[in-house]
Amino acid sequence: MDELLKQLERANSTDKKVEIETLLSKAYTSICDLRKQTLAKTLTLESIEEVEFFFQNNELNIETLNFENRYFLKYAKCLSFFWESYTYYGKGQRSKGKFDLFKSLKENDLVLNIHHSESDCANVLRKMENYWMASNQIYTKYKIDLINKEYVR
Repeated sequence: MDELLKQLERANSTDKKVEIETLLSKAYTSICDLRKQTLAKTLTLESIEEVEFFFQNNELNIETLNFENRYFLKYAKCLSFFWESYTYYGKGQRSKGKFDLFKSLKENDLVLNIHHSESDCANVLRKMENYWMASNQIYTKYKIDLINKEYVR
């Protein structure tokens, strides 16, 4: 994902944007699949680990990324939040630490063969939706900023 963002900023190509959108779509549908498997009680360790690996492989480290355009940096941060949406602090539960969807699926749903984490999957999906929509809005602002730089008022 880091390399895709760097290529997107350099080339400003729609192909790279489509690749990023495809990755986001795949991530979203993979969580939907886990939710469906949880409800059907057909969850497997392999499916959880495959999705977990996919998310961890695409996580962004914002500190290492350096973009010239401030809107592109905001876009990258938003994508970073998207990839980290499977972990979050519960309401008023900061002292318990971050909730981890994959850990919950492995420890509760898989072992007990129940659909314990179904609502947590829904929470993660909502977070992903919000970050995905926000990233597209910020990317649009980035494109407008590029146009405005070309046509100085």
